Amino acid sequence: MRKPLPFLLAIGLAVCLLVIAGGAIYAQSGEGEPGILRNPLNSYGGADPWLTYYEGNYYLATTTGGSEWLMRSSPTLAGLKTAMPVQIYAETDPARCCNFWAPEFYLLDGPHGPRWYFYYSAGTSGTLDNQHTHVLESAGTDPMGPYTYKGRLFDPQNDVWAIDGSILKIDESLYFLFSSWVGNNQSLFIAPMSDPWTLSGPRVLISEPEFDWERRGLNVNEGPVALYHDDDIFIVYSASYCATPDYKLGMLIYNGDDPLRADSWDKNPEPVFQRSDENGVFGPGHNGFFRSPDGTENWIVYHANDSVSGACDQGRTTRVQKFTWNEDGTPNFGVPVSTTEEIAAPSGDEGVDPILVASKFRSYSRTARYISYSGSYVQLGSGDADEAQFLIVPGLADPDAVSITTLTGYYLRHQGNALYFHANNNSDDFAADTTWYLRPGLADEAGISFESYNQPGMYIGRQFGTLALVALTDESPLAAREDATFIEEFVGLTEVPEPLPAEDAFMYLELTGSVRQIHDPVIIKADDTYYTFSTHGGIYIRKSSDLLNWESPSPSSVFDPADAPAWTREMVPGSNNDIWAPDISYFNDKFHLYYSVSTFGSNRSVIGLATNVTLNAESEDYEWVDEGLVIESVRSNNYNAIDPNVIIDADGVPWLSFGSFWSGIKMRRLDYETGKLSEEDETLYSLARRTENSGAVEAPFIIRKGDFYYLFVSFDFCCRGADSTYHVRVGRSAVVTGPYVDRDGVDLMDGGGTQVTFPTLRWRGPGHNAILQDGDVEYIVHHAYDADNGGVETLRIAPLMWDEDGWPSLTPLE
Repeated sequence: MRKPLPFLLAIGLAVCLLVIAGGAIYAQSGEGEPGILRNPLNSYGGADPWLTYYEGNYYLATTTGGSEWLMRSSPTLAGLKTAMPVQIYAETDPARCCNFWAPEFYLLDGPHGPRWYFYYSAGTSGTLDNQHTHVLESAGTDPMGPYTYKGRLFDPQNDVWAIDGSILKIDESLYFLFSSWVGNNQSLFIAPMSDPWTLSGPRVLISEPEFDWERRGLNVNEGPVALYHDDDIFIVYSASYCATPDYKLGMLIYNGDDPLRADSWDKNPEPVFQRSDENGVFGPGHNGFFRSPDGTENWIVYHANDSVSGACDQGRTTRVQKFTWNEDGTPNFGVPVSTTEEIAAPSGDEGVDPILVASKFRSYSRTARYISYSGSYVQLGSGDADEAQFLIVPGLADPDAVSITTLTGYYLRHQGNALYFHANNNSDDFAADTTWYLRPGLADEAGISFESYNQPGMYIGRQFGTLALVALTDESPLAAREDATFIEEFVGLTEVPEPLPAEDAFMYLELTGSVRQIHDPVIIKADDTYYTFSTHGGIYIRKSSDLLNWESPSPSSVFDPADAPAWTREMVPGSNNDIWAPDISYFNDKFHLYYSVSTFGSNRSVIGLATNVTLNAESEDYEWVDEGLVIESVRSNNYNAIDPNVIIDADGVPWLSFGSFWSGIKMRRLDYETGKLSEEDETLYSLARRTENSGAVEAPFIIRKGDFYYLFVSFDFCCRGADSTYHVRVGRSAVVTGPYVDRDGVDLMDGGGTQVTFPTLRWRGPGHNAILQDGDVEYIVHHAYDADNGGVETLRIAPLMWDEDGWPSLTPLE
């Protein structure tokens, strides 16, 4: 029975433009079109590829470097990117157990008729000095086997290190091509064969590195492959050291004499295929050849790196492109194509190329649940959402291991036993915490288990009902091993998240002065001075004369940071003088400061009120008067009384909107004279709610502009530094109490909301906003977390633009 790959490095960002920015991986989105393809066919583990088309399917195998062989099959090239790899053979004999390299497979006549013969290099554990060539034989004519071990191919007179076995067929005779060392030269040899698994004569040297282009890094000729065209025969081989960007293809031309004589092979004096700096392709080599489904086109398959620093490792990826023939009958391979270039698929192949290939990991013990995330927290959830789709990339701390990212570039990290998705901070600790070894499933080798790189023996499993890092061995209870085993599935995506823009993508003001450690800011203009009030130290105050340079007045807080109003401590035990999320407005000849008191994650909350007749701290009239409780929520309520905001409607009536998570955003009418709840209208209005991300909607802010009221709210999760997913959305209504709908007509009570703020590479979690209406300009004011400076919460201000339909958005830079 075939088994799917136990620990495949399974992604194919094959059709997308990768942009590495701040340690994250982003993909260029687009729609796949039938018969259009982009390289590579995989984005990891694609070295030494061998690809053929046989009876309606493509078959692909690449170097594994381990002790098993894997193969993918698909009726289209594009389909190889998401095809489930199948284990076709595994080895336990210590004499040939390890370092599996350079697969090639051919349909040849054996004693029982046509069979597939699978040639490869292998050796012993812990060294690369014992590599030899071996062959497997299929049971029938299915390229995916099953296979059995047939033997080792060697010259008894020179039983030495030998790799990259390949078949040359001239008339009815078989010859074996391979690479071996002669002194300091890795060279090419040929030997006769009596059958597909036996050499019948001594090896003959036919090529050694002699030109400068064959001697970059090391003196190398390897990977020989026969190519046939009419009556001509060529051997295309790889030259120079595979760890250099100058790894390339050379060519021998058969001149028609005895193939076992070196002078029967003429070496082309120039390489036939090499790096393209312009196209970003380096070290193209170790190739094979195949035909299009209709047999009319010739194609080359090869591996390459994306940068000059690419190594001779599993970071190499599999590429394909069509080639033609020169007038003299020699092949013209052209220039390696860029991964951004669309190419026509082989003639007769109308496959649709996925823009992105992602992995999903289904729980072995809870078969309907998948590794996923909510905010930054890892959980077992539905497999239908983007939050269950991941990319596997070379490990940040060890390229032979892996790191796992969300589609938007956050890395799976452990801290202690806890698991999170975090933004890369480029530290050594982060690299180690986000690197994993993919192991055969602890409960079933057909699955995967994730072992920590820097905590050996610790695996992603379950503890106290949640995903966590757990110490496990093969002797651990079966239930625990099942909880740490996952089945990998593949998803071909035609749409992917947009890459995070650069920090200057929008027209934010360049702020100076006291702009850090500002959370939940609200803003007001009084007597030509701008004031912000924010969560921090008893409601922190800053002021500015020009909206750009900010300073702290004296006193800098509304309340003594160590002594909140006594009634708040009595009503909310455990609040520890912590006052949140202020709102400032002016009506009835007073400034009204509404504020929240709660404990994080609880809905035992209150909103209080303080008033002042001036905001000028130098005035003798400056004094904050605590007016006490405005509204509260208790644990039996389905709402949370925090994040207040006041809007004065067109009739001069004040309204208080508030809410965080639970059943969403609520509204109560206020009394104009007292600023407290109105007794004329005791209705609790509902304005917005969500069912996704634990109901994450909060921080309402309403303005009136033209014929509409605009409700701004914050979605998703704050307060996690650079890992925050907070952002602002908006809806509007002709009536202050709603219903509010977004640009697409979706009610905010149904989860609607048109996005206004967006994270950038530097500024994460832009949310909890206020709107400053200053003359003819509206400014959005919010906090964001500075990923370049430890994720510190920072004040951000930008002008809004309004389109012809009356919808606001951030002003982009031209």
